[in-house]
Amino acid sequence: NSPRVYGVDISLECVEHCKSDPFLSSNAVFEKLDVLIQWKELEEKTKTYVSRSNVKEPSLVVALDIGGNRELETLVATIPFVLRTFQPRLLLIKSQALYKAGQEFGLDIQGWERLKESSIRAIRDRRRSPTGQELDKPSGTKKKWNPRSAPPRANPETGVLICRFHNYDAKRGCMRYLDVNGYGSKCEYDHEYCHLCIRKGHRAYECNSEDREESLVDLLLQSTSAN
Repeated sequence: NSPRVYGVDISLECVEHCKSDPFLSSNAVFEKLDVLIQWKELEEKTKTYVSRSNVKEPSLVVALDIGGNRELETLVATIPFVLRTFQPRLLLIKSQALYKAGQEFGLDIQGWERLKESSIRAIRDRRRSPTGQELDKPSGTKKKWNPRSAPPRANPETGVLICRFHNYDAKRGCMRYLDVNGYGSKCEYDHEYCHLCIRKGHRAYECNSEDREESLVDLLLQSTSAN
């Protein structure tokens, strides 16, 4: 029998917890996936599970929860992908940031377009300075890149989260990993993989954008360019 529930999360700990629960795992499959980058794999697996379902007319319900340190623009990029690819009967979204944005931009089609335009501007502003230096915002104010604001991404081999300070703080790096104070400290995160392209050999601030995996954020930018 095909599972009736397919759950994915970037956290290996969360996935293992769900798998260990007899009630949750009795009729469900849980896997560790980064939806932003592994969206093609998610699409293929979800369609496979739906096609194997015993339900005569599969009626998909999607629940979407992107954590607080994943910026609103990421959610704006993910929602169109989910609607277009899976055409769910119901889409449930847990996001305080999106709720506040709906109040600001409006809850109709025009409001969504304004929110999307604002998100695209923010994405392009960040990408102009992947080294973590000051960014020019539309308002003319300056904002320094904060490694904590980058979305969590994991080592594809071990599931260990990739250190964002090591990847984005070009000046200091990860102080725990470098043990600058000589205390024998260790950083629990991965320092082998680039946080942007999920490949070894360099850090995010050194990454060539042409080598990056095409993410849902990239697709959002491409759809705007096409228009």
